[in-house]
Amino acid sequence: LEAAKGDIEQVLQELPDPSSTREAVELKTKITEALAKQHALPSPNGVHPGSDPPTWRRMEIVEVEDSDEEPSAKSSLPMTCNDPFPEIQLESSLSGIESANTHANVLVREGSVEECVKWFSKAIWLIDSRNVQDVGDDFRSILHSNRAFAQLQLQDWAAAEDDCSKALVFDPDNWKALERRAVARYQFGNLDGAHADVIQVLRNLPRGEGSQEAIDLKAKIEDRMPLRQDNVATNGE
Repeated sequence: LEAAKGDIEQVLQELPDPSSTREAVELKTKITEALAKQHALPSPNGVHPGSDPPTWRRMEIVEVEDSDEEPSAKSSLPMTCNDPFPEIQLESSLSGIESANTHANVLVREGSVEECVKWFSKAIWLIDSRNVQDVGDDFRSILHSNRAFAQLQLQDWAAAEDDCSKALVFDPDNWKALERRAVARYQFGNLDGAHADVIQVLRNLPRGEGSQEAIDLKAKIEDRMPLRQDNVATNGE
């Protein structure tokens, strides 16, 4: 409208015949009235028509969008987002996993059992999250079996059984995991499962290699099994 007003004023100055300026004068009057209305009523966003566009607002929106993208990029890095024990710093390599296993074993011997479980858990997490990919199944079995041993010290029978079962998936011949699972099952009353595990241990374990512990455990399990059977018979179940 400002440009149209300027054009019509120039036309009025150049027209030689005043009678021919009537239409031009009326057009100028309409343009002037329209401009007055526009300046009197600001737009909803507080910017008057014809003013410079708010480029700073557009820049601000772009910056917010850029910042929104950064967390999603970081979330693709498992080390920064899902690490259950970020305070434990381990090298993401087989050497780092071996060091964690050694340190955790020292901790359990010193009586720091809960801290020991954290170190085993961090090492296992590094493998499960594929930050370390060159760890053999036999070593993975050892890690789960060792963590199960610590969980037995904490009397977390269910967690110990779960770790032993995972250890046996990686190495079915891990007799320590099998014996520890028998202990866990015995403690929370799964006598049949405990008995089956300890029998298998004794069948496959050479004499002298910890077999006495398995023999003692078998005796404890069988001592409780007749009591359970008597209770079942008494209750008619």
